[in-house]
Amino acid sequence: MSDQRRTALENVASVWNGHDIRYGVVHGLESYPGALGRDLDVLVHPADQEFAVNLAARRLAAMNFEVGRPGDVWGKRLVAVPPQRSWSEALEIHTIQDLSWRNVTLARRPTASRRVGPFLVDDEAGFLKSTLLPLLAGNGRRFIQEFRGESVFSEADAIEKLETVLGKKLGTVLGVAASRMDETGVERLIPRIRRTLSLRSLASEPIRSITATRRWMTKGLTWAVSPSAPVVALFGPDGVGKTSVAKELVSGDRSVFTSIVVRHWRPGILPPLAALRGRKTVPTLNGAVPPRRHAGRFGTLRVAYYACDFILGYWLRDRIDVSRQRLVVYDRHALDMSIDHVRYGLNSAPAVRSIPSMLPRADLAIYLSAPPEEIHRRKPELEISEITRQCREWERAAARGQVDVIVSVDGDPDEVAEKIRGLVMTTLISTVGGDYRPGSIDINRRVSNP
Repeated sequence: MSDQRRTALENVASVWNGHDIRYGVVHGLESYPGALGRDLDVLVHPADQEFAVNLAARRLAAMNFEVGRPGDVWGKRLVAVPPQRSWSEALEIHTIQDLSWRNVTLARRPTASRRVGPFLVDDEAGFLKSTLLPLLAGNGRRFIQEFRGESVFSEADAIEKLETVLGKKLGTVLGVAASRMDETGVERLIPRIRRTLSLRSLASEPIRSITATRRWMTKGLTWAVSPSAPVVALFGPDGVGKTSVAKELVSGDRSVFTSIVVRHWRPGILPPLAALRGRKTVPTLNGAVPPRRHAGRFGTLRVAYYACDFILGYWLRDRIDVSRQRLVVYDRHALDMSIDHVRYGLNSAPAVRSIPSMLPRADLAIYLSAPPEEIHRRKPELEISEITRQCREWERAAARGQVDVIVSVDGDPDEVAEKIRGLVMTTLISTVGGDYRPGSIDINRRVSNP
C-alpha cells in the first residue's frame, strides 16, 4: 500500500475526529496498517454525513488530490485521484446513513467500539455488513468465509450477534452451519432469513419499512443515470496489441473499481449474425480466426442489427455496469465499423460510415498506434497496405475528435497498460463529477442534530 493513499485517508479521519463527526468505519481496515481495502465504507450519523463528505473533499483537495463525487444512489461518496494520476493510489470514501437490505435496516447509527490508528471503527455494523449482506444477496460461501474469518468477535459472540438480528433459534442454526462450513445448509436458510427479516421489519417499524422499500426500488430505477466509472474503447488494426493491453488491465490491481469488464467490439445483447445463420468460422492452422475481407449482402440490415445491439447494450449492460463502479473496456467499438467496414461485412458507402457517429460512444476512446511494418510482423493476416490504410484512417478519426487520445505502442503491454491507467483516472474524475469544488464549501455550516 502506498504511503500517499494511507496518509490521505488518515488525514481525513483526523479531520473528522477534530470536528466530532459521529462515524464508524465498517469496511476497508481489515489489514491496516499494512494495507487498505479498495474503498473505505463508513457509517455516518445522518446529521453529520454531508458535512463529513465536505470535510473529506476539502482535506483531499488540500493534498492536491483531484476529487469527484459520484451520484448518491449508493450513498454519499468521494473518489479522489492523486496529481500523478496513479492507478494504485486512487481512493474512494463511501459514507452511508444506515446499513440496510431492501426494507430491512441492520444498523441505523454508528457506534464506534474501538480505534485503529486515527480511525473510529464500528465492529458490530462491520460484522453485519461483511456477513449478513452477502448472505442476503445469495452468497453463502462468502458468508461462511467472513464468519469464520472474523477476528474481532469469538465464534460464540458472532453467533450471539446473529441471534440478536434473526432471533435465537434461526441465528443459532445459521451460526452452527457456518461453524461446520456447511455451505449447502447455509444456502437453504437464505429464503427463510430473508422472509424473517422482512416480516420483522414490517411488523416493528411499518412506516420505516415501507419508506426503505420505496428507496430500494428507486435505486433500481436511477442507477442507469448515475455512472461511477467510465467506458473505455481501444482501437487500432489487428496486431497492434489491443487484446494484450485489455488482459493486462484486467490482471492487475482494480484500483477503485469493483471489477473490470472486457467486451469484444459490441455489447453482445444480440447474438452473432453467423450464429443466427448457422454458420461457423473456420480458424487458421495456428488457431486464430482470420478477419473477414469481403463485404456481405444486406449491408443496411447488418448495420441496423449492430446499431440495435449498441443501443440496447449501452442501457442494459454498459450503464448498469458503470453505475456499479465497474470499469468497462472494449476491444474495438462501434467506430471500428467506419474504419474497417469489410470486417463486419459492410460496404464503404458514406451512409454506412456515418452510422457509428450516431451510436453511443465510449467515455475514453484510445487509438493504439504503431508502425504498420511492426503491426504486420506481429500479425500478418492483413496485407501491409491495408494496415497502412487503417492507420491513416485512425489518425484522421483522431483529428476529427472521434478518438480522444493516441497512445504509441512502443513498449511491453504492461507499460502501455500503465499509460492507459493514467488516462482512465483522468476520465474517471470527469465521469463522476470533476467540477466538484471542495474549496467553495463553507465547512462552518452543519445540519442541526435530529
